[in-house]
Amino acid sequence: PKQFAQDTFGLGVPSLRQLTKSTIDIVKQVEVSGYYADPITDWGDPTKTWERKSKWWKLTVNKPVTPHSIARIKQFREELEAKEASLVISLPIIYASTDERTVKNVEKTAEELGKIAPLITDEKLNLWTDVNLFADTHYHLKPEAKVIRSKELVEQLQPIIQSTISNK
Repeated sequence: PKQFAQDTFGLGVPSLRQLTKSTIDIVKQVEVSGYYADPITDWGDPTKTWERKSKWWKLTVNKPVTPHSIARIKQFREELEAKEASLVISLPIIYASTDERTVKNVEKTAEELGKIAPLITDEKLNLWTDVNLFADTHYHLKPEAKVIRSKELVEQLQPIIQSTISNK
């Protein structure tokens, strides 16, 4: 870790070797507890659902997607296309307010993202208002909500997949 810090501050960029070694050293020395200590499945999914302990509120979306994010997503799409892969974008499911400002900002985000790649979302722009579907954060779904979302994704992806197959 000391060499890693010196390389980073001295050169501005650590070497991959030092970065890897330092990461391994840190992982060996630090015992992760709490939220990130629970076991995960082979797919990387958590095996425990954490419940929120504090009071819920509907999240507001105060700004649309930033130009920097748009540029990075475009770059990512180009990287995928160079490898003969395709990008499909989905708005995240969030426990959110459906006030005018939030809806306007999410609509603008969806519009911009839809210019980059096929965009999948539900008619409510993935702004869910049933708090009982969320676990510990505005973004983490409970197991039963994950099933609902998975079924939605399958339905939303089918036309895109069919279109891709038809165009080949």
